[in-house]
Amino acid sequence: MLSVSIKHPDSEAFIDAKMTEGKVTGANVSVKLDDAFMDAAVSGTPYVQQYPIDSPNPLVKKTIDASTLWKKIVHNAWKSAEPGVLFWDTIIRESVPDCYADLGYRTVSTNPCGEIPLCPYDSCRLLAINLYSYVVNPFKPDAYFDFELFKKHVALAQRIMDDIIDLELEKIERIMEKIDSDPESDAVKETERTLWQKIYKKSGQGRRTGVGITAEGDMLAALNLRYGTEEATAFSEQVHKTIALSAYRSSVEMAKERGAFEIYDTEREKNNPFINRLREANKAAAPPVTKIETEVVESNHIRSFISFDNASAAINKLQEVNVYTAAENIKKLADGDLYITSTKEVRDTELFMARAQSIRNVLANTYDIPAGRIFIEKNPAVIASLDPQKSCVIVYINE
Repeated sequence: MLSVSIKHPDSEAFIDAKMTEGKVTGANVSVKLDDAFMDAAVSGTPYVQQYPIDSPNPLVKKTIDASTLWKKIVHNAWKSAEPGVLFWDTIIRESVPDCYADLGYRTVSTNPCGEIPLCPYDSCRLLAINLYSYVVNPFKPDAYFDFELFKKHVALAQRIMDDIIDLELEKIERIMEKIDSDPESDAVKETERTLWQKIYKKSGQGRRTGVGITAEGDMLAALNLRYGTEEATAFSEQVHKTIALSAYRSSVEMAKERGAFEIYDTEREKNNPFINRLREANKAAAPPVTKIETEVVESNHIRSFISFDNASAAINKLQEVNVYTAAENIKKLADGDLYITSTKEVRDTELFMARAQSIRNVLANTYDIPAGRIFIEKNPAVIASLDPQKSCVIVYINE
């Protein structure tokens, strides 16, 4: 990836690089945006560029209208699909490798397509999991995402990625053996050998991996979710949260089996915001006992009424009130059914079904409740006619 900081006085020329056909070829270009630039673009205040960009005493300073330059970035991206944008301050704040910046792991750019920020001499190792393949009954009313299978495969993908590092190290060793055996003088071979030595060191010390996804849009369509809606976004967040937790759990298990990567230091990572969010999310994945759970455990006849403003908020509120935990206990009751309905007359059937399906996917797949015991019912009369002695949980959606 060719990238330049927005703070550089020549960044506007870089932003225009792909507007002239043939001027820059064979590489993607992205501009590194810092928080100060984005704040200035939003507030309409001036932004100061300088060179060198990190110098306390720059040789060149230039004041620009950040809003105008931001609009140019947007226009050029629309016109030529470039430049991309890298929210650089966020990347550095969230970067785990930058906890080891003084050991040579300071992030300087990304791989060619921007999936993974990298330090010098590190390798781009990526594995993409096809999300569409985890949709059961795609494009049908009862479509759902198989989270349990997905978690299993993410964990395996992380193990594969770790194995790939060892394969890469073996190949680099063979490359260096070939260099040593070449007839050229040591002086001629020194540059190439030094390069591969640096790559070998970075690969072995940091053991960077990249488990990612593909076919997210296809997955949403197959689940009858409209791309870009709150419901689709909320579901995608759940999928990506699952990837992060499953991959890191797998990494922890491998560290127990194989040992941590060479330079690992928990003290260095203890204040990293990404690691801390993972830690909190992992704790939240095992919710504590709450009033709702107690009612579920103690009563043979369960009727919990939980109301949500929309499916996006529903997923968060489900966690807050621990319907997930209640669902765990419903699984244990042979006659426990779960109904998803609306508190009002359903006027927009498509919207109702999208919201209900989003909630159903989370409840059904996160806790493996049999699909045959989860019902979406838009007719309040049907809900009202349910036998009150039958164990059930009713999740209401406010339209």
